[in-house]
Amino acid sequence: MKLVEELYDMYKDHITGDEEDAFIIIEGVLSELSDKDLKTIFNQASCKERYSILLHYLYHEFISLAAEKGLGTTNNEDDQISKNLH
Repeated sequence: MKLVEELYDMYKDHITGDEEDAFIIIEGVLSELSDKDLKTIFNQASCKERYSILLHYLYHEFISLAAEKGLGTTNNEDDQISKNLH
């Protein structure tokens, strides 16, 4: 994605390899963008890039929600320990 490459080129000498560095940079840049800017970036992305953006967002939100609310129980037979172990 063009934006990722541009961010990397601008900040590669300012990051130490720590994920927090990348997060702070990306959050700072995004906070300066308008809703129109964000829509433009999203619309300029390829279908594969938009898919990846949504995949990562939904995955992160799903994991966060599971951590917050806890995990449920499964009713799938193949997930249960069988009482008839051989």
